[in-house]
Amino acid sequence: MGQQTTQDRRAVMVTTQYRGVSAGVLVADHGETVVLEDARMCVAWDASMHGILGLAQHGPGPSCRVSPAAPRLTLRGVTAVADLTPEAWKRWQAEPRV
Repeated sequence: MGQQTTQDRRAVMVTTQYRGVSAGVLVADHGETVVLEDARMCVAWDASMHGILGLAQHGPGPSCRVSPAAPRLTLRGVTAVADLTPEAWKRWQAEPRV
């Protein structure tokens, strides 16, 4: 994970060493710490999602539990940052299912 400027804003999904899975617009990448805007967390998903990369490719499905959005979220202990497809980002932004 390299250093990124604020001009490189894109929709991403982030995993952490604390088993968190969040998605949002990447506004800062400092290696093990990233900052997201319009961030949501997927707190539960089932095998039909095909893991976290399925969440990045397709977005959360009907069986997923997703939080409401936080305007800005700083995540520490980052283990992966995956770009989201446009379809996945639309599904991440849909009404939360908690």
